[in-house]
Amino acid sequence: MTTRVDAYQFLEAVKQGSTARVKRNYLPVLTGVLIRRVNAHVEVVSTNLEQVARGTCPAIDRDVLGEETWGIVLPGNPHDLPIFAWLKALELKKPKMKDGEWKFEALTLELLPRIQTLKIQCGRITATFKGIDAQEFPVIPEEK
Repeated sequence: MTTRVDAYQFLEAVKQGSTARVKRNYLPVLTGVLIRRVNAHVEVVSTNLEQVARGTCPAIDRDVLGEETWGIVLPGNPHDLPIFAWLKALELKKPKMKDGEWKFEALTLELLPRIQTLKIQCGRITATFKGIDAQEFPVIPEEK
């Protein structure tokens, strides 16, 4: 279960989608974000059970796999969201048009469901984030 996305757009999706998370809670699932692949995009969702925040970014065109879906919850801590800190440390830049083509850094997101881990690769840099089963995340109504 692998998906490729523009790294900067994914950073922005995580930033936007993590705004409703609860910083201190006895339920670890509410301190983090749900990252899920739905059709041709990746969605980042957080909630405090009263509000919902969403961020999305499209999958890279040649990677669009139609109906593939997967999800994982990456827990946070009171000070930061580890995936957001890692993405910021990469110092990603906005995509630029060069010679008639968009130039951007690609991230490869690979879900390892048997061990509930999200492996992310950007060039030669790889990180793994332990997660919680996406079914543990509260049911969020779809946007209309």
